[in-house]
Parts: sequence; structure tokens; C-alpha cells
Amino acid sequence: HCKEFYEKRRVPMVTLETVIGWIGPHKSIEFLKIDIQGLDFFAVQSGGASLSRVKRIQLEVPITDHATLGSPDCREVVSKMKALGFRLALTNETNPYTSGRHHGNGNIPLVTADGKSCKSLNTLEADAFFVRSDLTAAA
Repeated sequence: HCKEFYEKRRVPMVTLETVIGWIGPHKSIEFLKIDIQGLDFFAVQSGGASLSRVKRIQLEVPITDHATLGSPDCREVVSKMKALGFRLALTNETNPYTSGRHHGNGNIPLVTADGKSCKSLNTLEADAFFVRSDLTAAA
């Protein structure tokens, strides 16, 4: 948390649906990674109908604390992603998209269907890796 307020900035925003539209109407997206400080799920949600073109998504999820007021926690994100047509990936389905070692200072845990779960983590945040529910699970 900042101790001092430096300046107020206006930041232009567009929805994920708009960004996917810029890619072209018939192209699928193999992998989408979002990391926007606790607002990740809201960005995914803004994808609307264009989410059907996305095969894999990795996003940051709050674990023990809602990093941003109103942001769903890890378990809520898993449930909401299921409603959007995604399931947690198996660990071997995350390759070659992630190595399990993440950005920032140190390692950010990766939540997967057969690895670390939302309940098992004692951190403020993690990354969760999802695949489209209709993708066949990797052997």
C-alpha cells in the first residue's frame, strides 16, 4: 500500500472482447495470460462470447485476502471459470506455457487440477491455469 499519493492518472481501457476482436474474427487463441493486480477475473469476464476462441488462460487469483475490493478469491474464480466453459488444467497441460516458476520475486504457486489447490496454499495470491472444458485432458 502506498504511503503517499503522487498523482491521479486516467488509463484508457478496453474489454478483452475488443482485444480478441482486433486479432481477427476466425483466429483461435492458444494461450492468454492475464496479470492485472487482482482484477484478472473481471478482465476474463469482459471477453464475452469471444472467450469461445480461447483455449487456455492463466490468471492471478487472490488466496487468503481479496487483493482488490470485490475481486473473487481463488475458489470463486474456479467456480466462475467453470461457468464460462473452463476447467482447471492438469499440471502436464500447462507445458510449454508455464514452467511452474513464475514472475516477480520468488515463485508464485500455480493452481492446477492435480497439483496445488486453492485450499492448500498459504499465500496472498497464486496463478491458476485453466483450459477449455471441451479440450481433452492430456495423458
